[in-house]
Amino acid sequence: DVLALVAKIDVDQKVKVDGLAVYLHTDTTTAAASNTALETEIEADIENVRLYVNDTLIDSVDELSWDATDGNIDASEVYFDFDSSFELEDDDILTVKVNIKTTATASNNYKFTFSNAGASTNFDTPEYISNGDSIATADKTGSVTGNFLNVVDSSVTITRNDGYSSETFVSGTQWAKL
Repeated sequence: DVLALVAKIDVDQKVKVDGLAVYLHTDTTTAAASNTALETEIEADIENVRLYVNDTLIDSVDELSWDATDGNIDASEVYFDFDSSFELEDDDILTVKVNIKTTATASNNYKFTFSNAGASTNFDTPEYISNGDSIATADKTGSVTGNFLNVVDSSVTITRNDGYSSETFVSGTQWAKL
């Protein structure tokens, strides 16, 4: 589990949302050279993106979505669409965790973000629980961006360190001297 993003929620009263789109930030960098390569590379690096509220799992996704209207996908148009409904109260902690695959491309840098600013909110149909009214655009403020997740090359070297070099062992014996 890699912690991708944490947000403290500030609301006046309980709110219900029908989902959340968590985007890759514009600072995300990959080695991908084309739209198809970008999608393939992100899917090769990241899996099992999970949304939690107060450490309770809300939803998990593996599939990427994007909202590129010009046919060119850049990292900031790629998002993970959590489509489960959930409730938020004041001071709730919203957390996004991901798994980085062991085959991830070294030197890729991922940063996650979502916005709740006016009409461009990434929350799906937020409404007050008490009366079912939609939240006014002017009342939607704020955004959150996580830290970079830097993919580094990893390797494991196993070295024998038992003190023996070329001794012959006899099966089924202990402390036998040869």
